[in-house]
Amino acid sequence: MRNSDAAEARLRLREENGKRAIILRAAARLFSRRGYSETSVQDIADAAGTAVGTIYLYYRNKEDLLTGIYRHSSALLLERLTERIGGRTDPLEKYAVYIEEAIDYAFEHPDFFLIIFVDLRRKEIELPKRPAFGNFRRFLALGENIIREGQAGGQFSTSLPAARLNLGIVSMWVGLVLTMVIGPAVKAGAADLRQVKDLVLASVLEGIRTPAARQAPLPRPDVLPKRAEGKARRDD
Repeated sequence: MRNSDAAEARLRLREENGKRAIILRAAARLFSRRGYSETSVQDIADAAGTAVGTIYLYYRNKEDLLTGIYRHSSALLLERLTERIGGRTDPLEKYAVYIEEAIDYAFEHPDFFLIIFVDLRRKEIELPKRPAFGNFRRFLALGENIIREGQAGGQFSTSLPAARLNLGIVSMWVGLVLTMVIGPAVKAGAADLRQVKDLVLASVLEGIRTPAARQAPLPRPDVLPKRAEGKARRDD
């Protein structure tokens, strides 16, 4: 392939991914705010500023589009987490970053948050073998593995299995954040976000540490360097 042909192919791919992203964002907002059954493909097309036929170029039907949202939104969250946690060695610091980055994601992408942590979690329980749920399982596994690492090193309590402990912690902060993003628009400012993260981090990190580990100060992940957010993986 000539250089000009390769460059043109890359441009077309970026344009195609851009169109997909616009459609996914529009659909996620309507599904999370209005409801899946109350949203038509025509509604999504109108919100995305495109034709219904364009949506069918990428997605077979509305269910296929919902699956695309699951994959896209959870891949974006997982990529952010793995990029920011990567290279860190202290389990306490890694788990603090795991929580803070997920909360940041919820406030930055409230519609995707609602899709992942409310609708996706419910459907994952109902239909556990669906491959679209793989990224969400990897999100949970990431937190579980950090807890196991902390338990093995004597930093974290072993009173509960890592999987159960992590799921309980995720459910706790999701419930708190949900009360702030469930409205028609997110009004919380930087101070509100910092307050939520401080409350969750202090409660969680103090609660899971062993008495000996509590002698060390808690990490503040907001002052740790952040990596630039990567591009979400394609949803197909």
